[in-house]
Amino acid sequence: MATALIDQFQKFVGQTQGRLNQQLQVLEGDDTDYRIRRGLAHILRSSFSTFEPVSPLDPPMLRERAFALASRSAPSPEAAIAHLETLATQLSTELDREVTPTEVSQGLYADLKENHILIAFEAPPTRGPDPPLQPLPGAGHFL
Repeated sequence: MATALIDQFQKFVGQTQGRLNQQLQVLEGDDTDYRIRRGLAHILRSSFSTFEPVSPLDPPMLRERAFALASRSAPSPEAAIAHLETLATQLSTELDREVTPTEVSQGLYADLKENHILIAFEAPPTRGPDPPLQPLPGAGHFL
């Protein structure tokens, strides 16, 4: 069980915490030992993983500006695309580099925990199997 969880964490380096959590839920399934699996996942997440928001642009600033643009018109999918394009153009001019609508869209909520990226995972050290129990000398009891 632990090995399967470690493998999942290693596979998800570079992906979001939300996607990792979804995969862990799939692995959990309907097993009766879900608490053990969740506990192990929590230990791996909190002690052996590094999650960080990854965005070339400041998410709170992006939201503020995107919502300011959106407040000027009726909401629609077409308007949302137009606002992202407008904001990308404005930022490209201000930052003197190309900013794409995709960067803006991805950056809007990059600071939310489920969107943090697993940037590093260091698997816990493993140990071999426990040695067999040996009887205490003359007592017939096991150590």
